[in-house]
Amino acid sequence: MPSTIAFTSCTRLEAFPDQPQWGDIDAADPDHLLLLGDQIYMDFGIWPFSDEWIGRPRGYDLDTFRRTMAGKYERQWAEPHFRRLYDRMRARNRVHAVWDDHDFAWNNAIGSQVDVDRRQVAYEQFCKRFPTSIPGEIYQSIDTPLAQVILLDTRSHARPVQSWAAAAGGGASDSPLLGAAQFAFLERELHARPEKPFVVIASGITLRDGGMNWFEYRDDYLRLMRAIDACGRRVIFLAGDIHRNAVNPRGPGQPCHELIASGMAINYLALGIAADDCRNWALLRLHEDGRAEATLFSRIDADGKTYPLAW
Repeated sequence: MPSTIAFTSCTRLEAFPDQPQWGDIDAADPDHLLLLGDQIYMDFGIWPFSDEWIGRPRGYDLDTFRRTMAGKYERQWAEPHFRRLYDRMRARNRVHAVWDDHDFAWNNAIGSQVDVDRRQVAYEQFCKRFPTSIPGEIYQSIDTPLAQVILLDTRSHARPVQSWAAAAGGGASDSPLLGAAQFAFLERELHARPEKPFVVIASGITLRDGGMNWFEYRDDYLRLMRAIDACGRRVIFLAGDIHRNAVNPRGPGQPCHELIASGMAINYLALGIAADDCRNWALLRLHEDGRAEATLFSRIDADGKTYPLAW
C-alpha cells in the first residue's frame, strides 16, 4: 500500500476568505500534509490596490507586527475547510510546515534583515500551529513509513550572498542560506535512516525557480547536490513560493526530483480576481518497491495530472 504526502503553499485569506479547495486534500485522505510556506501573507500587492502593500510590515512597531501576524493566523485557522483538515491531521501528528518570506516577516525577508524581536514573534506564532522538535528552530526531521522527511528553514539564518562572500571567503563549513548548524543537520540526516527507501526534503524556496532560490546561493546549491548524490538514496525535493506547480526531474547535475506546489489560494496584485485562485496542490505517492509518482492539481486541472518519478 503506498504512503501519501499532500503538499501545497501560498494561502492569502484576504483575497479568498472561503477556501473549499482544502476539502479536495481532505477527500484524498493523505497520510501526511506538508505546508511549504506563506501560510499567511503579512504583505502582498501594490499601493493603492492593497492596504498591506509589499514591504509595509518593515515599518510596523513590534506590537503592531505581533497583532497583525496573530490576527492573520487566527483568521486563516478559522476558515472552516482548512480547520477541518488541519484538526484531523494534527490529531494524528501528521501535519508539518516550513515558512517562507510572507509568513516569516515580509516579502523577500531573510533573517539578517529582520530584528531578533520580530523573528521571535514569527517563531512563537508558527509554533502555536506547528510544534517543532528543536527548541528555537523550525527545521526538523520526521519519519513516515517509507520516507524520512527533512524540513528546512531557508529564511531565519539566510544572509545576502554578497555579504557571505566577503565575510567568509567561500568557506565550506558555513552556509549563507541555512547557517552552519542547519546545513550540518541536513547532511547528517541524509544518512540517518538508510532503512527508508526515500528521503523527502521540504523547503519554502525552490532549487532554481523564483526570485530567491537555492541556485542563487551557488555554493549552497552545489553542496546540497553533492550531499544528495553522496547519500545514495532516492531523494525528492518539495518546494512552494512561485504560485505555480512544476515537476523538474532529476538529471545531470541534479540527483533529485523537484516537485513544486504553490498557489493554494492566491491572486496577483491584490486585485481580487477570482480566476487567479490557482488551487494548486500536489499528492506524492511512495511505494515499498521504490516506485513513486506525483499528481499535481489546480483550478484548471481539478482531476490532476500524474508524473512517474524514475531513478
